[in-house]
Amino acid sequence: MEEIQDSMREIAASLLREKAVKFILGQEKGSLPLKSRPIFIDKEDDVKKLTWNEFTDLNLVSFIPKTGDKIGIILKSCDIKSLIVLLNENQLKRENIIIIGMPCMGLLDKKKIELELNGKEITKYEMRDSEISVFGRDFEKTFQKSSILLENCKYCDTRIPVLYDNLITFPKTYSIPEKIVQDEYRDLKEFEMKSPEERWSYFREKLESCIRCYACRNACPLCYCKECFVDQNNPQWFGKTANLPDNILFHLIRAIHLAGRCVGCGACTRACPMNINLYLLNKKIRNVVEERFNFRAGLDVEKVCPLAVYNMEDPQEFIITEEGE
Repeated sequence: MEEIQDSMREIAASLLREKAVKFILGQEKGSLPLKSRPIFIDKEDDVKKLTWNEFTDLNLVSFIPKTGDKIGIILKSCDIKSLIVLLNENQLKRENIIIIGMPCMGLLDKKKIELELNGKEITKYEMRDSEISVFGRDFEKTFQKSSILLENCKYCDTRIPVLYDNLITFPKTYSIPEKIVQDEYRDLKEFEMKSPEERWSYFREKLESCIRCYACRNACPLCYCKECFVDQNNPQWFGKTANLPDNILFHLIRAIHLAGRCVGCGACTRACPMNINLYLLNKKIRNVVEERFNFRAGLDVEKVCPLAVYNMEDPQEFIITEEGE
């Protein structure tokens, strides 16, 4: 991982030295172990602050300023997919962005570690090839990386970015990991085998804990409306409370807004302070779009979401007509 990090810093420094970009948008170590935070770098000497490891999980596309300045940005594959969606929707200009594509070995789930520690504070951690050890005031615990991998990383088949200007290559000592789960929708299929009552009970329990902090919306790079529907007062679409009916409406409408656009980066679930698995709901809608239109968002700059265009060949079996028509 150090070799990958050094290559990233070298490219960032070169772009700043040659004045190819106004600044570099990347990630640096956070104030707490396992955390990272965005950083804007405009001086070559500061590239040493850039970091990259299995915990740099922010989708930096959400932080791209719409100032028109030419920037360099360090992105992994699933982040680049969301960038492609924004390019398709004319929210960003390709000529203003130089993409430093990072190969991804799979990210680790901080929440799984914190859950295992039951609130104990981590003061430092150590990485090894297949393990991570975390340390605190009175404890030490070791995890197998494979056991705490983020869910969306388990079935990722695009470890190498599909769009980039500069690609950080894997050192010879690394091999690109294969996806662990072959069927991306396995957990969705298992969930759909439950009865309607069980599925409703699951979502009711999860959404009752929602505190309407909107961290999911703010972390999502595809939620870019100048005024979100939940913030409108004239007209006011529904209540702003954290009561279950209002929570359900918020999450359902947001999920529908992401239909055919969500790339499955998982930023929403990682940002949720209440550990709500929003990913499952978004995955269902993504699955419907894929089956109906044979379309996956974020793979091709030239292909627009099928729900954003009109096509005479679109399936229309949902239209009810009189027999014989």
